[in-house]
Amino acid sequence: MKNIAGSIYFDPHFNQLIRKIEGKETAFPDPIIQVSRQESQLTNWFLKNGFPSLPILSLIVISNPQTIIRTKP
Repeated sequence: MKNIAGSIYFDPHFNQLIRKIEGKETAFPDPIIQVSRQESQLTNWFLKNGFPSLPILSLIVISNPQTIIRTKP
């Protein structure tokens, strides 16, 4: 879950999340890559600890309702 204000842009070419707020841009690591890595780590942990392979549904949640979300088409 991300609570990011302003306008955010998911840049798939450079794997970044870019936030623009009050005329200032800030880059963050891509949360899509982050959640994919966490999914892989959880899957590996299950297998390593003797659990069966379980389906995992990964989501990115932007919790601030005023955030403007943009990406390339």
